[in-house]
Amino acid sequence: KFVPPDFKEKEKIMKGGIVGDDDHNDNLGAPIVSLNRFERKKNIEILLHAYTALSKKESNKRSLPLLVISGGYDPRNTENVEYMDELKGLAKSLDIQDRTRFLPSVSDEKRASLLKSATCVVYTPHREHFGIVPLEAMYAGSAVIAINSGGPKETVVDGVTGILVDLKPGDDCTKLADALQELLSDTQKAIDMGKKGHEHVKQKFGMVPFQHQWTNIVQDQAIRRGLKRKQSPRGFISPMHILMLITIIVWNIAKVYL
Repeated sequence: KFVPPDFKEKEKIMKGGIVGDDDHNDNLGAPIVSLNRFERKKNIEILLHAYTALSKKESNKRSLPLLVISGGYDPRNTENVEYMDELKGLAKSLDIQDRTRFLPSVSDEKRASLLKSATCVVYTPHREHFGIVPLEAMYAGSAVIAINSGGPKETVVDGVTGILVDLKPGDDCTKLADALQELLSDTQKAIDMGKKGHEHVKQKFGMVPFQHQWTNIVQDQAIRRGLKRKQSPRGFISPMHILMLITIIVWNIAKVYL
């Protein structure tokens, strides 16, 4: 479900305790967050490399916010188990294991906390479908850094609600590290992006715009075209009937999530 932001608390955290506590997962400060299923296609390793590039520029690694790798994890799923082990091994080999937290299958409450408190949420899949995480992050008031392909091109407004990074498979992670540095060096910019992201999701993807857009589709397309068709034979389910059924289903789903 979409989580409403708490900008007063977010500003307090980001301006006073962005770094977090090495020893306690309950005090993560304002971390850099990845929320994805533990699948190789999610490309989470590029975030670890980018974070490493940042840490090499800092004389004190503890000046950076914690890196939180979280998301769906099923211990019965071979790929989930193998991929998280690979990521943990990579973090160790890059010498960032002390600043990286792996939090698989967190509770809804913890997930909400991560989305609201993050300095930024980083979405690393390449050519991913629409993707709900960037929308959840923006609605919760967090800036989004995402690969400039697939769904984020439709949801993230580059330079306004987050940063889109031109990064293709096989590229080094310099551009992603630069995007992270841009927000870490200007926390007010990250906060402002979060505020604009929240409004962007409400105005473009919320219930009211959904109602208007869906009404236009039904009125301008389905009904207009349906009137041109001859009356359907008895017992035949027309495209209009199907569209009405889809409308009811989508409406009820939207009420739950938006």
